[in-house]
Amino acid sequence: MNNLFTQKKEINKKERAHEDGFMLLEVVIVIVITVMLMTTLYQFFGFMNKKSRSQITDQVLSDSINVFLSSISRDIRTANYIKFNNSNEIYIENELGLNNYVSNTYNFLSDSIEKNNLKIISGMTNSSINYQKSTFYDNSKDVYYNYYSKITITLSTPHDNYSTLVVRRNPPSVDE
Repeated sequence: MNNLFTQKKEINKKERAHEDGFMLLEVVIVIVITVMLMTTLYQFFGFMNKKSRSQITDQVLSDSINVFLSSISRDIRTANYIKFNNSNEIYIENELGLNNYVSNTYNFLSDSIEKNNLKIISGMTNSSINYQKSTFYDNSKDVYYNYYSKITITLSTPHDNYSTLVVRRNPPSVDE
């Protein structure tokens, strides 16, 4: 009986001798697979992070342009005086109160917009201003009357185009 237990013990020992621990080849294969998986995941998350940052930058530029277009539209509609110094510069004067004026000069550069020589938007690819004025000349009084002024501002970025149209009916200044 003791002999039977000894034989079973030796058989179990031989079977376990082949199953104890991992072989070096198995460990190397697991390490290689893990490194490949980690490299792939690192590249994937790096790509996603880069794409996300790019989208955030585009969204910030889009928001800045929308705020700018809203602001300049309001300034143009409420202006007492508007002057186009050249094809890329608008001078706008608003009256805040009795003899209290505030003026803003907008410069539309090829890649940015400046307000009073401070850069407020950058990252654009193109900008354009189109100004149309409808006037009527009264021969009897020898006077010009303005019916309306129409100003179109178009801005382009690498991904989008933005445009606003402002119409001023009966603008206060004839030489506008």
